[in-house]
Amino acid sequence: MEQNEILNAASAHPDGAALLEVGTWIGRHQAFGLIANKCSAADAACLREIRDNKHYRALGLTWDEFCSRHTGVDRRTADRLVEQLDEFGEAYFNLSQLMPIKIPAYRELASNVTGNILELDGQKIPITPDHAPQIISAVRELRSRLEREQSKSRIPFSAMLNRLDLCHSELAGAIRRGLSDSDRTLLIALLTDAIDRFEEAQQSLAAIPSES
Repeated sequence: MEQNEILNAASAHPDGAALLEVGTWIGRHQAFGLIANKCSAADAACLREIRDNKHYRALGLTWDEFCSRHTGVDRRTADRLVEQLDEFGEAYFNLSQLMPIKIPAYRELASNVTGNILELDGQKIPITPDHAPQIISAVRELRSRLEREQSKSRIPFSAMLNRLDLCHSELAGAIRRGLSDSDRTLLIALLTDAIDRFEEAQQSLAAIPSES
């Protein structure tokens, strides 16, 4: 049912005021042929208003049915857009219309965003189409800095593995060459302690929640 049909039906419908209300919100959001990654903050705000205040019921529809018939996205996508608006405000939607950016990448930049302003080295840049080149350049610079910081803190697993392999080779060689009773007793104690430490590390890793 299009907006004009809703408005025409409102005068004859027992709940005409409710129909008029939902027709008004659909009219405000007449870009309701949504593409999820091109949704504007205004689009998401209209979705939130219609969902939270259950305006879709005036059409005799469920939220799921309303989304599929009038928004161009399914209910899950519509809910996700509303959640993104609640979490990030307008800035994320405005930025995503200027350049492709995924939610995890935006979260990393969020500390540099206040209201609809992106800040870099004291420079405050409005997230608007007029400032698109500056915004794109600033986002790329911030992400580059984050990647450099993450690479510095990243654990050098390959080097660690090489050291473990070397340790194992030296241990195996010492055992093959033969050990005195005192050396054998000392080595058993060292290995027992090492096993306990590795098991403790393994348990700590297993307790860390998966990011997926």
